[in-house]
Amino acid sequence: MFFHKKKKRFWPFVLFFFMVGVLSAGVYAYRWFFSFDPGELLSQPLVREQINKRFGLEHAGLFDLAPYVLGFDKPHTVLVLFLNDTELRPGGGFIGSYAVVRLDKGKTQILSMQGSESLDKNAELALLGEPPGPIRTYVGVDKWFFRDSNWSPDFSINARKALELYKDEGGLASEDIDMVFGITTHVLEEILRLSGPIAVEGIEFNTDKAVETLEYEVEYGYKERGIAFEHRKDIMAPLMKKIMEQLSVSIFSDTKGLIALFESLAKQKYIMAYSLDAALQEKFVSAGLGAQTLSNTGDYLQWVDANLAALKTDHALERKLSYHFTKQDEGSYIAAVTMTYNHKGSFDWRTSRYRTYARIFVPSGSYVTSLYDSDGRVLSHDEIEQGEENGKQWFGAFISIEPGQSKEMTFVYGLPDQIQDSIEKGLYTLVVQKQAGTAAHSLTLDLDFDTTIKAAQPAEAQDIWNDDHYTLDLNLAEDRAFEVRF
Repeated sequence: MFFHKKKKRFWPFVLFFFMVGVLSAGVYAYRWFFSFDPGELLSQPLVREQINKRFGLEHAGLFDLAPYVLGFDKPHTVLVLFLNDTELRPGGGFIGSYAVVRLDKGKTQILSMQGSESLDKNAELALLGEPPGPIRTYVGVDKWFFRDSNWSPDFSINARKALELYKDEGGLASEDIDMVFGITTHVLEEILRLSGPIAVEGIEFNTDKAVETLEYEVEYGYKERGIAFEHRKDIMAPLMKKIMEQLSVSIFSDTKGLIALFESLAKQKYIMAYSLDAALQEKFVSAGLGAQTLSNTGDYLQWVDANLAALKTDHALERKLSYHFTKQDEGSYIAAVTMTYNHKGSFDWRTSRYRTYARIFVPSGSYVTSLYDSDGRVLSHDEIEQGEENGKQWFGAFISIEPGQSKEMTFVYGLPDQIQDSIEKGLYTLVVQKQAGTAAHSLTLDLDFDTTIKAAQPAEAQDIWNDDHYTLDLNLAEDRAFEVRF
């Protein structure tokens, strides 16, 4: 072979107010000093000059967004999706809960905040269509509910689907919603990294175990403390108050740090945004909040997992992605993409065997030849599920990993002719996109071009220059782009 060489909703309040708080910081600081509209204020040349001096040109997009996101241009109604990345789905995480929020001239009004199952259980089933096949097969659900709406790796597609299903299920203020935000649980951890550990009712919350601690408290710990079931989530109010107190100090004492954190979370697809208004959507994309499938003419790769009935097991999973191809005698290129899953957990109240439906998204025109995994399973072309979405070809299969196990799954496929043509003309480009909600897992490239490489970006280690292989190890904390010249 060529390739040898019921959901918990403890964090939504904190996450949404963090997002609004970051965007509000600059606007409210200036409003305190000036008496006119923030949108006009931020467009003033003198103010723009001072903002650029103080925060840098690279942050200009965030300040441009603030008046719109906070409703200073007009009132906005936002559907906020709270994505649990310990139960990974293609769009960042299972939609365990959601909120509908009205933003008007900087004032925030929460119209609704509840678990997604509360909306889904009241849905008129006749109005709902069939879910994606893997949800029906591996979860046993035969309707496409709001909670499962983020089946695409592209947030704009997920946002539109979420709005469609939210309306179909009779969601509050559905006709008024003009923006959708997606926020993952990782944001809570980063808030505490910025503010530092906090203690509420004798319980400490820190960046490493905040999610686990609060999950346990609202599920089991309240009994140990003698608290009645109906009051088990009362801890949320003092917790949110404590975090907001510390965050409000950070807004003014370390505005640069807070802005940098927000932009980093957006770049790594932990915070995402979509607007029905095309002009505002362009601003979201420019600010790095779009989390969209990128259009490109060269090579492309994205590995996308969907946790299907595996509890919150993603917290215990370590991933390693590798991509290799080699040139065949007739000149075409055959590729192999391998994901290694290392299950580092054990069976407990939130951890089980990992069950994922994995897909790879590759250039349109690619053709799959086989799939194999550590269990000795080998699937042929006709046995592998495949389709097209958003200008990309995808191939998919299901795999299960027991606690303590490490397994690999490999897709083998041929690259389309345009990749070969581009290499023959002296240029190869590759985009590898990160799945929203995933950690910065490793990425290994071993690309055999069978022609001497003249230059590459990012560069390899100098001691392996001037050969026909491009070899690189890095992480997939964000989308990556590569260019090789011959």
